[in-house]
Amino acid sequence: MPDYYEMGYTDCMSCHADPHFEPEAAAGGNCTDCHLEGGTNVTAGLPVISENGFFNSFHKNITGDFNAANYSDISRVCWGCHNDYEQQLVDPTHYKIKPDCTDCHTDPGSWNSAYLSPPQTLEHQPDGIDIITPNASCTICHNRSLVEGMPPATYIKNQTPMNFISHYGRKRSDMIEIDGSVTNCSYCHCNETNMFADTFENANNTNITHGGGYSANCTDCHGSGRIHDAALCAPMMTPGDNSFCMNTACHGNDRKSWFIDNTAFLTGIHKILNCTDCHAPLPVDAAGSVGVGGTYNRSFAVPDGVKRLNVTLSWVAGSLNLTLDANGTTINSSTAATDQNVDYNESGGYIRYSITNPATGSWVACISNVNARTSFDLRIEFIQKHPKTGECFVNPCTSCHVTDVSYNAPPVAEHITNGTASSADVWTNASCTACHVNDIILPHGLGGAGVNTSNEDAMVAHYGAHLRFDTSDCISCHEDDDISVKWGGANDPRNFTRHETVREVLRTGKVWKLKNEYEITVGPISSSGRCVWINLTHHGVVVKDELVTVGNNFEYEVRDLAEIGNATICDLTVSNIFAAGIWGVVTFDGTVLASRIHIETENEDCYACHISGYRYGAEDGDEYLVLRNDGEDVTIGRIPVNFTEREHRIHWVGHGWDLGHGYTLMVAEVDLKGRKARLELRQNDTVLQSEVVHEGGVFTYNTTIRDRKGHVINDVTVFQVRVGKVFRR
Repeated sequence: MPDYYEMGYTDCMSCHADPHFEPEAAAGGNCTDCHLEGGTNVTAGLPVISENGFFNSFHKNITGDFNAANYSDISRVCWGCHNDYEQQLVDPTHYKIKPDCTDCHTDPGSWNSAYLSPPQTLEHQPDGIDIITPNASCTICHNRSLVEGMPPATYIKNQTPMNFISHYGRKRSDMIEIDGSVTNCSYCHCNETNMFADTFENANNTNITHGGGYSANCTDCHGSGRIHDAALCAPMMTPGDNSFCMNTACHGNDRKSWFIDNTAFLTGIHKILNCTDCHAPLPVDAAGSVGVGGTYNRSFAVPDGVKRLNVTLSWVAGSLNLTLDANGTTINSSTAATDQNVDYNESGGYIRYSITNPATGSWVACISNVNARTSFDLRIEFIQKHPKTGECFVNPCTSCHVTDVSYNAPPVAEHITNGTASSADVWTNASCTACHVNDIILPHGLGGAGVNTSNEDAMVAHYGAHLRFDTSDCISCHEDDDISVKWGGANDPRNFTRHETVREVLRTGKVWKLKNEYEITVGPISSSGRCVWINLTHHGVVVKDELVTVGNNFEYEVRDLAEIGNATICDLTVSNIFAAGIWGVVTFDGTVLASRIHIETENEDCYACHISGYRYGAEDGDEYLVLRNDGEDVTIGRIPVNFTEREHRIHWVGHGWDLGHGYTLMVAEVDLKGRKARLELRQNDTVLQSEVVHEGGVFTYNTTIRDRKGHVINDVTVFQVRVGKVFRR
């Protein structure tokens, strides 16, 4: 028989049972007998744990059983990772288990939880919530923190980082502050040569110094705790003043590329705004009312990077319920009670949900009425996670100035990019920045900070000044080649015509009004029914009168116009004639002039087309009014809907009249005895005005606006309607 210490455990199995399945029938039932250096049955061929390395490791007493003088007690420490501890106490059968770090350190209720209290690794790991380290796994970092002299050179069966860390990982007191409760961030993030430098996804993060020596430090933005604690986080873009963003450690640090010159900012067009007004998703504000048994649903989207979602409902009378649907998951007062990510508060006429790390995507806030009609206010606020460098969240200009006017931003209805939510009639291909870049006043300090001044969107937003250009002078842009290039490339309208493809069906005697005061009139039809007289006039003067056969063209071109040369007014084919004697119906297919032929050189002529009372042949809802005229500066506003005086409608209670452009008029309730009705005017579900109007009375909604030059214009009538009769069917 060979020497006992020369034998591997498989050699022993010729006489003894396998110790991993029948330990009591084999050589012994303790892990340490065979696997810990100095154990009674340690033999060749077995993986052996260094006694010195394990006794100085952070796992040596994970179950609380460690006793350096008693190997049987130490064996129960092994059970914490390799066995079912409770089962092992009553049935000492050695099950082979290969543990993983995450089994214990990212799940407090996992393996042997009744006997283990492993610290939870929530941040600074690949699956962290806020502080994510995609390059640095558990083994990459912790394999560099082994007990001195480890791992041993002999008796190692599994030469893997996880094996070494599990048995020889050491505590890093050199990375911990004096009180032991906080990790010293600067150990890794202010030392480019530390042992963990190559684990950083972004090498720049090995030398973060924007907090060192300044009024703010790491914990002010990132929380305080040990390296993996949940208290550590990415900073939040909390609504409020700019002082925290502009402190000398962050955006006030004039040595960093993200430096903002606050002095210059406070003289610009956005000086009254907070950083979060532009760099966090806009809040949703909705006001309305619900009756008994009624519901109100408001859809909204939670963008990526939102760290906290606050939904607040307040109301006047009765009792309301607020339920949230988060991509199919219901959040209410009951589910909030058991969800650690949801804080729920209710008091009187007030409900508030505060949700940590909300799901991104489509949400619905559902308000239901319990016992009495009441008005309400719903506010949805997004608390954005502070972005990484180069990933800054920015609301586009249109979100405040066009689509959903916010923060008292001057509304912009025209001279904006085609296709915006305002459906601008006077549109441009030039972005907001293309024009407003001319009003930037850059501070000198940006050069030294290395700020990218070529980012014109950012420069306009932070340092744009109040307009120095007279925007009431149309021809300054549109007829001056030099200025037009500078201000967004405004075209000279005298060199521009646009045509559109049409199909028009006209009966005899019908007048078809074209652009530039041209009119087509269908005349008598020939006795054969194959030809028709077509008459074209300009300012009432006949310019062409022609008999046209089915299949032939009727066209007219103006020659030698100033600037634009020739211009086609119409090019039409008579596609079909339906005759009834000399009368009938004619179908035209072809193209007609869709833009005005501009030959004007004075502002007065511009206003003649763009102000109410001058537009030739304009249909209802396509007019402009002068809102302000001081002789030098003219402010005009478009009338999106302009109903005729003869038009009347009948509406019942609860019915909404869609006025277009987001406006809705609703008859909320009627009083038949007093012969009066309560009307509500809404815009995008927000109640603008609610008023009781007597029969024969007029409901008027006025507002105050601010024009491009900052002039305040009071009592601008947005909507007006007369209540003719109040009755019941």
